[in-house]
Amino acid sequence: MLTAEILVLDELGASKPTDWVRDTLYHIINSRYNQNKTTIFTTNFLDTRVDPTMDILEDRVGVSIRSRIHQMCRTIVIKGDDFRETFDQPRRV
Repeated sequence: MLTAEILVLDELGASKPTDWVRDTLYHIINSRYNQNKTTIFTTNFLDTRVDPTMDILEDRVGVSIRSRIHQMCRTIVIKGDDFRETFDQPRRV
């Protein structure tokens, strides 16, 4: 993860991390930040709180990780319906 040419971290913040996970994530992101490595992050969390009951990305990953991501990345917002809510077929087991 530290030396990969391109790293994709999908669904960042999907669950609230333990301290160990947060420390490990910080180490990975900070190392890649310092080495100027390409890293792609996906998340369902916004940067601005639009609803007081919903978390933003900073709530999930912490201030220092969010700060590095902000400086490393260009934000691309993709809006649309939730595929899982609109998909009409029964789930395969």
